[in-house]
Amino acid sequence: GIWDQDKAGKRMKLPTPETWETQVSLRGNKASIWEELIDHRKLPFMAMLRNLRNLIIAGISQKHHQWVINKLTDERAVVYSRQFPFRFFSAYEVLKGLENVSKVRPLS
Repeated sequence: GIWDQDKAGKRMKLPTPETWETQVSLRGNKASIWEELIDHRKLPFMAMLRNLRNLIIAGISQKHHQWVINKLTDERAVVYSRQFPFRFFSAYEVLKGLENVSKVRPLS
C-alpha cells in the first residue's frame, strides 16, 4: 500500500467480522439469530454440530430444524466437514441429555 504519514504511529481498528460467534455474543442466543445465521449460510458445520443444544433450546423453527437435520445426515457434508468421530459422539450425548431432561420437564 501507499505510505500515509498521518497514520504513522496510530492504532488502526479493523472492522469486526460478522461471524456466528460475534452475532450470538452481540445479539443473544435467540432463535431468530440462529435462523438468520442459517438462512445466510453463516453457520459452519462444526459450529452447528457443537451448538445443537443451543439451537434446540433457543427454539428454532421446524424449517430450520429440518435444515440442520438434513445437513448433519448428508454424507458428503459430514465427510467434507473433516470432523473427528468424537465430535459426533459428543453431539449425540448432548441430544441424549436433552431427551432425558425433556422427559422430566418439557422443553419450551
